[in-house]
Amino acid sequence: MSSEQSIHIQNQEKEEKNINLKKNQNQKNEENNNNENNIDLNITDNLDINKIKELNSNSVNFIFEEKIEIALEILKKLELFLETNVVESKLDYDKKIIVIILHNLSCCYQKIKDYDNCIVYLGGVIYHFDKELEKKHKITKNEDFFL
Repeated sequence: MSSEQSIHIQNQEKEEKNINLKKNQNQKNEENNNNENNIDLNITDNLDINKIKELNSNSVNFIFEEKIEIALEILKKLELFLETNVVESKLDYDKKIIVIILHNLSCCYQKIKDYDNCIVYLGGVIYHFDKELEKKHKITKNEDFFL
């Protein structure tokens, strides 16, 4: 066997190894994508508080992993569910969960430098805190808070 043939065979072997490495990497990426997509985002009217907390926790993990689009998808669905079912008093959940979801949405928008939406969601956090404060202390909007 000549040295040219030997080099050619070595190059073929390297190419085959690279192809196999790429295939393995693609399979791992596909598995990761499937795991991300396996999160059940089918939010129904009978979603319990544990499922809400689980989905919120998943979204926080995605924020830390810089997978903001996935986190936003989860949080927006939770927000819609909570707005229609809790705020309108159809379900009796602790309304603090709304504040947590809105805060996490603002964090997502901050991460992607969409400061307009970040501010909007922080405004929602303040709004819901004010509502709870009014209820808790039976404060009216026109009441003076200062001495």
